[in-house]
Amino acid sequence: MSAPDADELELPVKRTDGETLEERLTASAYHNILPARYLRKDANGDLVEDPEDLFPRVAKNIALAEAAFAAEDRKDPIEVRPDQLKPDHPRRDELAAEVFGTGTTADDDVSRPLTPENVNKFAYDTVVPELPADVRSDVEDARAEFQDLMEQLSFVPNSPTLMNAGDELQQLSACFVDSPADDIDNIHETAKEAAQVFQCLTSGTRVSVDGKGLVSIADVEPGDEIRQRDGDGYRTRTVDETHAYHDAPVHRVETEAGIELTGTPNHELLVDDRWTRIDEIEPGDALSIRLDWLPEAVETVELTTVARGGQWSAARTVSNGEILGLHAEGLSDYEIAEQLDCSASTVQQRRANKLGLDPNGIGGRDRGDVSFDVDSFDDLYEA
Repeated sequence: MSAPDADELELPVKRTDGETLEERLTASAYHNILPARYLRKDANGDLVEDPEDLFPRVAKNIALAEAAFAAEDRKDPIEVRPDQLKPDHPRRDELAAEVFGTGTTADDDVSRPLTPENVNKFAYDTVVPELPADVRSDVEDARAEFQDLMEQLSFVPNSPTLMNAGDELQQLSACFVDSPADDIDNIHETAKEAAQVFQCLTSGTRVSVDGKGLVSIADVEPGDEIRQRDGDGYRTRTVDETHAYHDAPVHRVETEAGIELTGTPNHELLVDDRWTRIDEIEPGDALSIRLDWLPEAVETVELTTVARGGQWSAARTVSNGEILGLHAEGLSDYEIAEQLDCSASTVQQRRANKLGLDPNGIGGRDRGDVSFDVDSFDDLYEA
C-alpha cells in the first residue's frame, strides 16, 4: 500500500465558528483538560478560575511586558511601588525586598523604575490604571489583541504560559536553548549555565502527591499533582515531565534536628527569610523547613504549640491518642496534620504503622502489619 500524495491529504479544520469558548473547544478540552491542568486553584486545590478567565489572565500578564519596554524608551521613568506587587502572592514581602531592596516590605512607601527585569513581579490590574495615557493605551491594545487571538484559537501559547502567567511561579518557558561555541572555555561556561537552569533534588527527597501521599521524587510521574505549600495551605501543580541526572554534583545540608536535604549546588532553600543557594549555606544559618519534610522517628515527647512560622525543637512529636481521635472523626491525614500543626508524614506513619488504620479520603500510605488490641490501647494514649 503506497502513501497518499500531499494533495490527497485532508487537514483537520479548527473549530472557530462557535459563539462561545465552550463551543469552539472540544468538550474534553473545556470540561476536563482545562480544569485539570491549566485553571488556577486555591490552597485547597479547588478551582478559582473558569475556562473563560484563562485567556484574559494570560493576556494581561503578557501585555504588561509592553509597559516595561515602553518605560525604557521614555525620558521620565515609570515608577512602581510595593503595593503594586502581585496582590495574591503568598510572599509579597520577599518580592518587595527583591525589587526594592533588602528590608523593604510590601507596606513600605518607596518606589523605583519599572523594568523588563522586575515587571513579572507586578500585576496588570495594579500597574496599568496608573500608567501614562499613551503607554496605558498601548498596553490595553496589546492585551485585547492577544486575548482575541487566543479566544479564537488563532494562537495558543505553550503550557507553562497558560499555567503560570500571572501566578507566583511566573515560569513561561517550556525549554531552554544554550548552544556552546567550539571552544573549551565556552563549553564549560555553557555547562555551568545549564546547571543553573536545572536545579535538582536527589531521588530520596519526598514530595506530596495527590492520591499517593508522600512519595520519593524519583517515583513522581507525568500527570501527578504535586502539592506545594502556599501561605497557610497548599496548592497543586501538574507534572509535565521528569528528568533524572546521574552525575550531577550535589551538596547536603543537615540541621540540628537531624533533617537532611540534598540538592544540586544552585538549588535554593529559605535561610533567614531569604532564598539562598544550597552551596552558600553555612553552619549557624537558620533554615526554614516545610512541615511536610520533618522526620517521623521521634515518638516520645508531646507536641508543643508554637506560633505559625516558629522553630520546632529537635524532639517533637504528637500523641497517638490525638491522631486516633481525629481519625475516628473522619479527618484525612492532611486535615489531622493541620489540626495538630505537625507534618502529614508524621500522621501517616503513626496511623499506618502504629495504629494500623487505613486513611480517610485519598492519599496516605496503607496500614502496616501491626497488631492492635485492647491491651495496647491505653499505652497508645500515653505515648
